[in-house]
Amino acid sequence: MRIDWEKVRWFLGELKRVKSGLFGFILLIILIGLALAFPLLANPQDIENWSGHGEYWDAKMLPKLAPPEWVNWFVGNTLPETTNLTVSRANYTLLDLNKDEDMLKYLEAIQPGAAEAIKQLPEDQQKQLLDSIRKGLGFRYILYIENDLEYTLTANTAPDDIIMLSDLGPIMIKEGMPQGISIEWHRPDGIVLTFTPGSNPNMSNVWDINQYADLTNPDLLNLLKIPSYSNTTEEGTYVKYIATPDHWRFSVREYMGGLLNTGNPDIINKVLGPLLEAAGESYSPGTYINPTNFIMSQAVEGITTGEAPLLKGTYILKTRVLIRVPEGFPIGEFKILRAKVLGVYGALGTDNQGRDLWSAMLYGLRWALIIGVVVSVLSTLIGVIYGVISGYMGGWTDIIMLRFAQIMYSLPVLPLLIILAYFFGQSIWNIVWILVVFSWVGMVFTVRSMVLQIKENLYVEAARAIGASSRRIILRHVFPQVLPYTFASIALSVPGAILSEAGLSFLGLGDPAVVTWGKILHDAQAAGAVLNGAWWWVVPPGIGIAIVGMTFVFIGYALDRILNPRLIR
Repeated sequence: MRIDWEKVRWFLGELKRVKSGLFGFILLIILIGLALAFPLLANPQDIENWSGHGEYWDAKMLPKLAPPEWVNWFVGNTLPETTNLTVSRANYTLLDLNKDEDMLKYLEAIQPGAAEAIKQLPEDQQKQLLDSIRKGLGFRYILYIENDLEYTLTANTAPDDIIMLSDLGPIMIKEGMPQGISIEWHRPDGIVLTFTPGSNPNMSNVWDINQYADLTNPDLLNLLKIPSYSNTTEEGTYVKYIATPDHWRFSVREYMGGLLNTGNPDIINKVLGPLLEAAGESYSPGTYINPTNFIMSQAVEGITTGEAPLLKGTYILKTRVLIRVPEGFPIGEFKILRAKVLGVYGALGTDNQGRDLWSAMLYGLRWALIIGVVVSVLSTLIGVIYGVISGYMGGWTDIIMLRFAQIMYSLPVLPLLIILAYFFGQSIWNIVWILVVFSWVGMVFTVRSMVLQIKENLYVEAARAIGASSRRIILRHVFPQVLPYTFASIALSVPGAILSEAGLSFLGLGDPAVVTWGKILHDAQAAGAVLNGAWWWVVPPGIGIAIVGMTFVFIGYALDRILNPRLIR
């Protein structure tokens, strides 16, 4: 098939005259480019794990219901951005107490006087005494790990949350062998809060197990949400903290919520006491406290009500563990896998499950174009062919075909779409075929009326007189006359197809496995996005549908102006 470049140049020249059509074609090229560039501009794994994969989004640790980052352009950078935190200081020290030099180091840390006295003894007496001490310990290794995460607050509001994802373990705990943990929040003003009740916020000796909170305490495990399981052996019951796959996820917001829900004033005051005392306030049970706003506010009156101004500067989340490892038990390693400060995020924010809406919007554009074009092309071609045959054949054929089209046209489409979508299953392609079945009828009446006029033209009568078949006359003389209307109708039908799919998905009848703009709107409505003020969850899909619809309306209008003989000037 040879391309008639002269006609192409004529079409482009005419298109320049219809500015709205030119704008529509430019928009279409941009939309197609964005749809094709989805793997480069977004994360395909986000779509693969969009539904039913909460562990995937928990691992990504994105904020929930977070506005997009560009909101700061309009509010003067008052909202903190979601930021990855890195370990600014780390210390990993392992002592093998079967070695005399490591045993002496440990004694120097916890009992300097005793260690100095042992050093003064003869070598054989030193060894004998150290062996005696070892037998009473019940463990061979002692492990001290320290990690610091730094965050500098510069925004005018506190971040939504601070989250740390870590491996902790394996750790054995049995009676008579406490294990230590301390999580501290160091503020720029020197006040230190401890998130582990029972640990010393101003630790002077990191090797002293008594300065840590004891991990054998089940209440502490529940408060910190540390995953664990129990097992019974001949030696007794122990708890082993698993490094993988059960990572330890520590969230300041969830931790503070659990702390306040305990209703235990002693525990609450152990954690909040240093800051409340500096501010001259006390906590009343049942009072709501915004976790991050509280720990980042100045120690002044109004800190419990959220009225105290923020304290800007560098904060440190310090985590220490002191682990005692028995003979034959594996040596664990406390490792921070990922840490984040949660605030505004990305180009389009997140939903209530912490899912990136930018990936969903870009992927939904693909399906908007696919559904719109496929439904429009198929339904328009069916309607045009049906109308041409009905109008040209005439007689009883025309009457029967016309009555059937009128019956189809009079059916209540939306209720039938809902029933059929439910009956045939929530598949995206089932929805496409259902839309095609009910979308072709509107074309029939206009095309039929055009054909009734065309078949009375002299060149059609002449073709019929020389014995041309009906098929040849339709293909050579009738169908080309309705093509301009066909092209324009295809473009103008795309918005309706997109809106129909979006409507079905909004009602919960869309394909749950396919992320479309209608599904995004359905999820937003189900989660009460409007009531929660999450406009970024509702507005972008609506604008996306409007832009795609407007694009094809402009193109359809231009094609009608250029190709319709009655409108050519």
